[in-house]
Amino acid sequence: MKIGVIGGVGFIGNEVVRQLLSQQRQVFIIDNKNRTAPDIEDLKAVKLYEVDIRDYDGLDHVMASEKPDVLIHLAAIHFIPECNQNPANTIAVNVEGTVNVLRMAERYKVAHTVIASSGAVYGDSPEHLTEYGSTIAPVDIYGWTKKHVEDITSLYAQNNPTLKFTLFRLFNTYGPRETNAHILPEIIQQLKVSDTLSLGNIKPRRDMVFTEDVAHAIIALADRQKGEAIEVVNLCSGSHASVEEMIALIAKLTGRNIHVKEDLARYRKADKLVQVGSNAKLLELIGYQPATDLKEGVRKLLVYESLV
Repeated sequence: MKIGVIGGVGFIGNEVVRQLLSQQRQVFIIDNKNRTAPDIEDLKAVKLYEVDIRDYDGLDHVMASEKPDVLIHLAAIHFIPECNQNPANTIAVNVEGTVNVLRMAERYKVAHTVIASSGAVYGDSPEHLTEYGSTIAPVDIYGWTKKHVEDITSLYAQNNPTLKFTLFRLFNTYGPRETNAHILPEIIQQLKVSDTLSLGNIKPRRDMVFTEDVAHAIIALADRQKGEAIEVVNLCSGSHASVEEMIALIAKLTGRNIHVKEDLARYRKADKLVQVGSNAKLLELIGYQPATDLKEGVRKLLVYESLV
């Protein structure tokens, strides 16, 4: 079985490719290298096509050459400040680019296409979010693009009943080789300079899931042969922590006395107080249980960053 990983040198994609290689799978990468993860020299032997998903002809050339059985589509603009600063580009990449991927799946009869959606499609809720019981109410342009991705994928699934599509709603992912300044990378970079952090709101609680666990689950979902023509599933840890609690954990693991200075400019105009997903369906589909709890995941990240 040949697997194409779109966004395969990005934050999550490089770990997916690494795990596929460890399983001796046949894999190739499509990526425009706009957000290339660091320290991925171990992947240099993998065939990489430098193509943007907005480039239909470029994608078509790759697909005609490789003819994959499975596509794992991870390419997107997902750093919220960047999304908000350039919504037109966010829509072009996340929505129009995904339409091109779906056109490729249809044109080349790809047996299974696995696509990254996001927990950002949900509204704010203190309860565990479930795939078909929770309110869909994005609060920013990124969340809206992912909702459109889900709607369009559903249409393609209806029109191609012999093909299979899986949409996974990914929650907050952390780990080594991050490519954007999300909250944990931002904290770590500031700690390399000072024990005083300049941050916005540290009260929101998020479902944090480690990259190795995410990649393992994505591959397991891609391997599923049975089930509905389209599946929508949360990819999450099922537990949550506040930014404040994560800072306290980092302080304990590093033995440092960390202070936080409030920076009002860092507050988001739209944010959610709590976001935690239910992983019950993921457990049902692939027997998934996250192998890495927050303490161990943060410790691994700090080791990678040479902070412990």
